[in-house]
Amino acid sequence: MEKSADSSTSLPTKQSPSSVPFVCVHAGAGYHSKVTEPQLRKVVAHAAAEAIRLLRHPSCSAVDAVEAAVKVLEDSPLTNAGLGSNLNIDGKVECDASIMDGTSRGFGAVGAVSGIKNPICGAVKVLEGDKRGPGLLGRIPPMMLAGEGARRWCAERGAELVDPDALVTDEARKRWNQHMTYLRDAEAAAKEEKKTTGQKERIEEEAESNSDENGLKRPHSNVLQLSANPRKKSRSLSSASLLYDTVGAIVYDGAGNIASGVSSGGISLKYPGRVGEAACFGSGVWAQSANASNGNRSVGCNVSGTGEQIMKTTLARECATLFGALPSADRSPDESDDTDEVSGENVFDELEELLRRNFLNSYLLSNYDEKNAGLVLARVEGDMREIYVAHTTDSMCFGYMCAQSKGPHTKVSRRRDGEDIVIEGIMLGRPKSIYK
Repeated sequence: MEKSADSSTSLPTKQSPSSVPFVCVHAGAGYHSKVTEPQLRKVVAHAAAEAIRLLRHPSCSAVDAVEAAVKVLEDSPLTNAGLGSNLNIDGKVECDASIMDGTSRGFGAVGAVSGIKNPICGAVKVLEGDKRGPGLLGRIPPMMLAGEGARRWCAERGAELVDPDALVTDEARKRWNQHMTYLRDAEAAAKEEKKTTGQKERIEEEAESNSDENGLKRPHSNVLQLSANPRKKSRSLSSASLLYDTVGAIVYDGAGNIASGVSSGGISLKYPGRVGEAACFGSGVWAQSANASNGNRSVGCNVSGTGEQIMKTTLARECATLFGALPSADRSPDESDDTDEVSGENVFDELEELLRRNFLNSYLLSNYDEKNAGLVLARVEGDMREIYVAHTTDSMCFGYMCAQSKGPHTKVSRRRDGEDIVIEGIMLGRPKSIYK
């Protein structure tokens, strides 16, 4: 496992470090081509800068800044969110998005939605309803909406709609055609293998029926001798051929409030109506602002990767629990109340252990050979402001910026041969000597 650390330099300030807003943005965990890396890092930098620009206005909330940052990512055809997303089996764009407000603990999500220009805006609309609570006649507002219902809800509340085909780019269509060719080839190979297997079974049965009482085979002119043709290695939707997954942002507003949001076009060739971790509570995002019950610690989490695997392991909530974000009353019965809190010195080891125990080695994922996830974690406690990035995928693109920084920092973290987990840490405004 690779472990690295960095520190962010800021302009001189009289403010306490914990009162300085910051943002962490990522363009997904998966495979990032070195050819497009410069352009993608510019998009991430733009998203971070846009969030900070808004945070300089007193009226801007952490939720507003998250929405703005994710919109920038969705509007870029380089990411798998909004414009240019992976296409489903029918060649259409269906997106998932969610956002969590750490102060109110409100959550809003849209899933498998088409025709919303920026899915994160739809998620914010749902969040606003969740924060208001019961309406007329005590009706409970939705926390997550999918498909046409999500589109209608968001449209009625001012979300910008577009022709669904307007979100399909030429590159996405080209990628879809290639993947459809892979699928048809795989279907043909599977059909041929099934046919060959059936022939072998019939031959073996006939040969057995033609054996004498001593088990010796009698000559039979109709017994075919099939050559042992090894199964041809078919092409697959490997990580190198797939567009990196869920994008997102975490924002701390400097006043103790934190918010976390994600958006995704989902996996390539998914079935229509499929909803991934980017729209599921506790899976794609988590946010908990500082309060007395959680040790006055603000924590935010984004998760990216293979949605079904992340949903089974509720990875975002598990990370928040690890970082001590949840007060005892919010912990499940099987979660220990006396769990040691994670400190800066041991967080690398704790994160690695979490990913191994709850993800790579999870019994819930025993039917998967390849397990893909990437995490972005932000934590604020007192003067401490930390960001961690961890991934099991080939790479993960991320960036961060403080309100008083000269500009955003961006990087594509890459896994080396032989590594299964990469973890990087940034201590904002502190020396990196804290890390081993």
